[in-house]
Amino acid sequence: MTLSLHDDHDGLQAQMKLGMGSFEKRRQHRHELRILTCFIDFDAVRGLVAAIAQEVRLTDVRLIFDYSEIYRQRTPDQAIAGLSSIEGRCHELGASFTWNAVKAGALMHAKAFAVVQHKGGAVHDGRIWVTSGNATARGLGQRTPNFELSLTTDRRRDLKSFLTIWEDLENRYSVDIGRPVRKAEDYGFKYGLLASGTFLHRWATPLAAQLALRYPMTERGRRDAVTVADLIKDQGFELGVGSLSRQPLAFKARKVLPRSFSRDYTVDTLLGRWCPHCVWSVVSASVSGNAAFQAFRASFRRQTTSESLDRIVADEAVREGALVARGFVEADEDRLGRWRERTATLRDDEARLERIFLDYQDFELPYAYEAKSDVEEVFRSLSDSMEMARRESVTVKLARSAITKADLRALALGDDEREALSRILRQGSGHPGSTAA
Repeated sequence: MTLSLHDDHDGLQAQMKLGMGSFEKRRQHRHELRILTCFIDFDAVRGLVAAIAQEVRLTDVRLIFDYSEIYRQRTPDQAIAGLSSIEGRCHELGASFTWNAVKAGALMHAKAFAVVQHKGGAVHDGRIWVTSGNATARGLGQRTPNFELSLTTDRRRDLKSFLTIWEDLENRYSVDIGRPVRKAEDYGFKYGLLASGTFLHRWATPLAAQLALRYPMTERGRRDAVTVADLIKDQGFELGVGSLSRQPLAFKARKVLPRSFSRDYTVDTLLGRWCPHCVWSVVSASVSGNAAFQAFRASFRRQTTSESLDRIVADEAVREGALVARGFVEADEDRLGRWRERTATLRDDEARLERIFLDYQDFELPYAYEAKSDVEEVFRSLSDSMEMARRESVTVKLARSAITKADLRALALGDDEREALSRILRQGSGHPGSTAA
């Protein structure tokens, strides 16, 4: 047995590669990589698989991890996507891939890695690394590593004991990743439910106001504003409290979603309106093919090409100079440059244009799995809103079904519900989106 400290010069992955140098006929015999970890980084596991495949003929990769990791990855679907990416890498290298999520105690906190050599269907050789490090980039030493301890052994009885423990974990503690909890009160379920939706906020400021040029007025400007109001308006300025504003672009924004959308498809929480991914994905998909959005985007981009913005800035500089010269507004040599940069950034941000078109800003659950008190508070606010709901909306029905069954797979629209939502979104004349003027 060898005890090692892995630091920033000697990571676990590097030690594993060196440890396989003693294997006989490592390019001819079959080898399997076994990974037992609490926390998991899918990119790191793919990197480890590739590194081991450089040293031996790798034919099998097996992974066991703590079931709570499916929520640290946000949702079961996202965890499955990560696992599928590992499977894809394994197949590229000619290896099979199997995995198990296990629920053992409060946390399956064990960490160990093994490379097992097979000959004629029997275990022929192998090496185990029992370590403090998880299957993460830092735990493996793939980047700025943690300081980790590992105990390495190639004794046959240790290898046999490890394989027995492995089989026991698989057989007794494996859980279904789609429904890994026994009851809806489990914290993991609450986190997964919230992470299975998007939080929405209505834009507080219309697009026209976001892109307006604003000029803080001087004391003289505020004093004389009433007497010159008509002149200022003739030049396209709007008089506000202590400031002037002007919109150099020509467009008109309209609402894309019906007024009933918030009531029927979202639930109020401390973070905003919670909307299941199964609903918001239909909404988002409808935007890309929406004729009104295409017209809005095309018009907006035509008006905000680099050449157009240069012309606008030059014209506005003349207006700004006249106002400054008359002592009406404060001088600011960077004002037009900031406006140009802000507008160009929006022009190139497809996702933000879509959000503005939808009149909502969307964001994912902002808390990591470990932020239990914050997550519990948000979940309580969701539950309270559902209890006080006067009617069972589509989203309330979905959330109640998932909670009753303790199964996140219940958060799915039926064919009729999906078609009903799509029909609402297709009604462009009755529920239009933003269009160019």
